Amino acid sequence: RKFSLLFKKVIMNLSRFFVFALIAIATAGFDQVYANDAATVGNERNFLSMIGDAQLQHHPSFFDDVQKIVEATAEDEDAKNMRLGGGIRKMKKKGKKKSKKCDPANIELLDYPQWEAEKGYWIGEYTFLKGDGNAFVSSSWNYPYDHYKGFITGEVSGNAYRQRNVFLYPAQEASMCNVDIPVVGDGECGTNGNTKVFQADQAATTCADGDIEGLYIQGPFSLPTKTQLVGKDNALLYQVFIPGAMVGKDEDVLLQSQLTTITASGPDGQIYRTRTAQGFDAFVLVGESTSTSYYRERKVSKEEFYAALETTIADYNIREEDLCVWDSQNNAIAGVVGSLEACKEHLEESFTLGDDLDKGTKNIFVGET
Repeated sequence: RKFSLLFKKVIMNLSRFFVFALIAIATAGFDQVYANDAATVGNERNFLSMIGDAQLQHHPSFFDDVQKIVEATAEDEDAKNMRLGGGIRKMKKKGKKKSKKCDPANIELLDYPQWEAEKGYWIGEYTFLKGDGNAFVSSSWNYPYDHYKGFITGEVSGNAYRQRNVFLYPAQEASMCNVDIPVVGDGECGTNGNTKVFQADQAATTCADGDIEGLYIQGPFSLPTKTQLVGKDNALLYQVFIPGAMVGKDEDVLLQSQLTTITASGPDGQIYRTRTAQGFDAFVLVGESTSTSYYRERKVSKEEFYAALETTIADYNIREEDLCVWDSQNNAIAGVVGSLEACKEHLEESFTLGDDLDKGTKNIFVGET
């Protein structure tokens, strides 16, 4: 109830503009929202789509999906260079409204309460399944996906957002060590776990009036996305499509559908963020389920966060040499030596966002996977 009253007060004063975000690499969530005015709802949806874009990037099958897009368009120059191809559907406007000028640099994301949830320390319990309901098996990362953990930090400053992630994977099951998928690093399959790091730097870059849909930018491709507030002030539905013309279809084809729900529990108001992301075949057996995730995250103090990180490293028997040295594509990160300190430095980068913006000495929105 306390949340709902706060959200009503803030959301009713929001401007009628929304922001498209050009993202580098990502991962995120959102807080509860309330809106009555239709244009304000459109505005809120598009702020939340920035968060959905970030979530898409650390989906385990993300790079496989991108590769399929590349292969599907390799022979077609028109599709390869497509930006929209008429695939985006616009919200019907009830009447003409005079547009207001908007400077993206002046946007304050913290005026929108869903961004408040992005700040701080989060611990996640993750499960990722294939379309048949069994645990996902990577062809290049021989660690289990039925139960693994994530440690996430986030910060918001002005019109910018920064997130840093460390995902920890336990040692693989012995039965999977006979397959032709090598471990990454010098650990032993079935004995040692491993880590991956992810990061996202985002900023509001463009203002527009009235739309409720946006684009997810990946290299030369622009994928249509649609964001909707659902449920009772506490859930977000974010969907990503392949432009129909890109794959020889008349209509856009659904690639992924994410549902994120924020809840609070107990006298201390413990915040939870629960997300499922359903993946679909957009190329061959169009519409068939290919994967689904079940991510459970809770917001914690800095002390609990790092204590749990150390405990998980020990429980998963992760070698020091493998701590926070592998990027999202299993490549060694240049200049990083594996250690707990390397993980902490990566995670604490979130909270230097304000200083980096003040310095203005580098483009913080160029991310590394």
